[in-house]
Amino acid sequence: MNAPVKTPRPEAGTLRSATPDDIAFIMRTERSPGYPELVGTYDKQTHLRLMAMPLVRYVVYELDRAPLGFAELRRDGDGMGNVQLHRLAVAPAGRGHGALFLSALCADVFSDPEIGRIWLDLLPDNLRARRVYEKTGFRIEGTMRSALRLPDGTRRDLLLMGLLRTD
Repeated sequence: MNAPVKTPRPEAGTLRSATPDDIAFIMRTERSPGYPELVGTYDKQTHLRLMAMPLVRYVVYELDRAPLGFAELRRDGDGMGNVQLHRLAVAPAGRGHGALFLSALCADVFSDPEIGRIWLDLLPDNLRARRVYEKTGFRIEGTMRSALRLPDGTRRDLLLMGLLRTD
């Protein structure tokens, strides 16, 4: 009998804060096939404006100094210790880097003792992302009915997921 072939696990990358020099990479990544519908796209000025906001943090995930993905985190300004994972994208997808990126990102966020919860929302049919979030420990907390308005005016539900420091 032949032993099953194991797919090698990808090497873990590193995190760093994004700079305006990363915007071209971020814009290419968010425009990868299938991503605009899932993570949205911004123009350069919007990225620059968001990067300058004190409660927004852009993070780049790298392997051997080559960027593989980015995330946009938004800290709630109410003192409750919550951070929204507003956007996360890795290109190319499907190679295991998303799970490694997400795990490293969550560890980095929780390294701040003031943070007790990370939350996100996603489309219910975004099964690839949902599996990665669940694998990392995020739990479905509910459905936000008609929370997303699409450019054509139609509305979509979003799943709300959260990860607690104690998870």
